[in-house]
Amino acid sequence: MIAQKPHKLSEYEPIVGPQVIEDLKIFAENIRKKSVVHVNSTKAGGGVAEILFRLTPLMNELGLDAKWEVIKGDQAFYEATKTFHNALQTGMKIAKPRNFEEFEKKTAENLRDISIDADTIFIHDPQPVGMIAQRKTNSDQQWIWRCHIDVSNPAIDVWNFLSRYVRRYDASVFSSPAFAHDDLGILQFMQIRTVNFHRLSLIEYYRNTDLTLSDR
Repeated sequence: MIAQKPHKLSEYEPIVGPQVIEDLKIFAENIRKKSVVHVNSTKAGGGVAEILFRLTPLMNELGLDAKWEVIKGDQAFYEATKTFHNALQTGMKIAKPRNFEEFEKKTAENLRDISIDADTIFIHDPQPVGMIAQRKTNSDQQWIWRCHIDVSNPAIDVWNFLSRYVRRYDASVFSSPAFAHDDLGILQFMQIRTVNFHRLSLIEYYRNTDLTLSDR
């Protein structure tokens, strides 16, 4: 399990305003104590890891029982998933048979070594998509595939391979309608952003930069 540095909802109030924070607390009352697990492929160095590093503690502050798991992979596995990533976003047929074999091999190892159990499971991007095999039969679990990349016009070989897993999920979430695929056969939701993007982008840009007095 990934150790979390506390992040507080109050830190975001200057960005989104007090009403958004209050609305989140009201919505969360209906799902307090529900368990949630996020699963991705790295604990640092990627956009998804940055999201989960902040999101998981915030969900706990709202009264959920939220955890974050990371699958394991080796160089061959990450070479395969990087190839899949590029094929999905460019539509180019660049995947080799060994990429599919390495993906299935490492997926089987993760299914053996990692146990995923919660009321709701969010699987982030293609790397851990095969964890859906742990779905309990006749349970009320909700498995959701959170796709952070553009799969609207993917390489057909990679998409046919991955969609066999994706179609077993209850729903999918995409960052934009333009990034979604139209033949999944499961519920699709689109992330709606309501915060001030310009202000957030400035915060992200200057996050690791020493500021001068004029910058402030």
